[in-house]
Parts: sequence; C-alpha cells; structure tokens
Amino acid sequence: MSMNSVALTIGRFQAPDPTDPSRPALHAGHVALLRTVLDEGKRVIVLLRTGTYDEANPYTYDQRVAAFRKAFPDEYGWISFNGMEFTYELGKRLHCMPVPDTEDIFHGRNCPWAEKMRRVKLPDDIEAISGTALREG
Repeated sequence: MSMNSVALTIGRFQAPDPTDPSRPALHAGHVALLRTVLDEGKRVIVLLRTGTYDEANPYTYDQRVAAFRKAFPDEYGWISFNGMEFTYELGKRLHCMPVPDTEDIFHGRNCPWAEKMRRVKLPDDIEAISGTALREG
C-alpha cells in the first residue's frame, strides 16, 4: 500500500484523560480503530468535528490534537493544504483537520469512492468503550 492511500474518519474524540479529566485522551477504542487502519499501511486523516463547546464537547480542537500527538507520537504529524496540494510532515501518516459539526454525510449517484466506505469492526469489548460514558463517569 502506498503512502498515497488515504483513509478518512470523522468524529468528536471527546474522551477524558483518566489521570486528568480536564484534558482529553484517546481511549482504547480510538487507538484500536486508528491502529487497525494505520497497520494497513494507509495515511489516516481524522476530521475532528468542531462546534459547540459544552458539557458534551468540553475539549477544544487543539486539546484533542494534543491527545493524538500523545497517543501516536511516532505517527502523528502536521498536514497543510495550499489550495492545490496537500503537504504532510515527512514520515508521518496520522493527521487531524477541523470540520464543522456534521449531521449528514452523503454522495450522489455513480460515486465509486462511496462503495469503498466501510465500518471497521473491532472486538466487542473494544466497541463497548464510549467516550460519552467515560465523560459522564
């Protein structure tokens, strides 16, 4: 698989750090999901939903990016777009980009890439982990 193979995921990633709930952390489910796709040799771009800052969304974009850097120190890197092409930090293949809070993801007819959308199935004990449940205690 070439480094040109890009996978996207979208989410809030609003789990608290168990040692300091004032900061976010990636929980085991987040790590397993991202590790599964990184281990396929793909570059992973996480579209971090931004928007309301409230009890359900207590962490800022920058705080959440720091959680990715902490969980994946060897793989997380910057991403840039100059209007024509993307540039990535050399040797890094996990990146975050902000997106507005999103209610709908859709495509039109005859969209070949949509056929490639998949759900990554993790073990049941990992899938049972919920950032919301962790935040609510």
